[in-house]
Amino acid sequence: GYALQDTSSLPPPAKGGLVIACGNGKLAPALAKAMQAECIASGSAERLAGKLSGIQGQPVLFVCEGGSENGSDVNGGESAICSEALDAFRALASSAKPGRFWFVTANTAQLPGEQGGLRGSSLLGLGRTIGAESPDIWGGALDLDSGADERSVTMAARFIAVCRAVLLGMVRDGAFQQQVLKRLSASGGQAMPQPKKDSTYLITGGFGALGLRAAEWLAGKGAGCIVLVGRSDRSAACAGDIEKIRALGARVEGMAADTADPASVQALIGKIKGSLPPLDGVFHAAGILDDAMIPDMSSGRMAKVMQPKAEGALNLHLATKG
Repeated sequence: GYALQDTSSLPPPAKGGLVIACGNGKLAPALAKAMQAECIASGSAERLAGKLSGIQGQPVLFVCEGGSENGSDVNGGESAICSEALDAFRALASSAKPGRFWFVTANTAQLPGEQGGLRGSSLLGLGRTIGAESPDIWGGALDLDSGADERSVTMAARFIAVCRAVLLGMVRDGAFQQQVLKRLSASGGQAMPQPKKDSTYLITGGFGALGLRAAEWLAGKGAGCIVLVGRSDRSAACAGDIEKIRALGARVEGMAADTADPASVQALIGKIKGSLPPLDGVFHAAGILDDAMIPDMSSGRMAKVMQPKAEGALNLHLATKG
């Protein structure tokens, strides 16, 4: 959840540093003005290294804003945004006296009742990894109003002056709320939806260990029809597992689709709608493992991992909404 923070004792806004703008918008220039910092567009690692070499212990903000509200421009873009952010972080980390590194987004995270955007949302996860690996450099993640409200920009600049290791801070209309962990009561929240006998459930990465385990769970809970999807139909190779799932009472179908390809996902959903019971749920278990520490992570490795998972999730959302 989020907790409103007392900001009455915060010092004046941080002064100096560097604001790196990823995308077009009002937020990066407004933050640079409030902090009396230089504002530059994100670019090559060599160019950033030259700029960051002169930043001695001052904050560096990577600001991502812009993009459509429905995420239609995200495919192919989120991995590029994260790659640019990593270039900036690595350049800062190699400088003589690095300051704190911050991610700032515009209406990407959501408070209750809000509908956030998608552009830059991957930075919120990347920031946690940077914070775990380099806590001495990590400042935190902030999400502000996309309109660059003066009160919110000033509050963010004041907060950046003193705070460290922020999981996620939200600034709205000049008020600051911070993401906090809260214990759920045993009776709290809504009851978990139960699978239906007259519905279909789609599992991407369905022929892998996680996908097959999810299918077994669904069948055991009463799901009527389960579609296992992989980049190729591996029903024959998984025949033994599939028969066990069918023995629990579910119809099981194997299909092929590439979740990173919007057209392939649209064709898959069309096939399901045309021949099977109504689609009632999607389990997105597709993914590629190619993990590495931040210094060893390349743009190519990041794109390879994010395409089937993050961009695949968007393709599934767009194909099934409505």
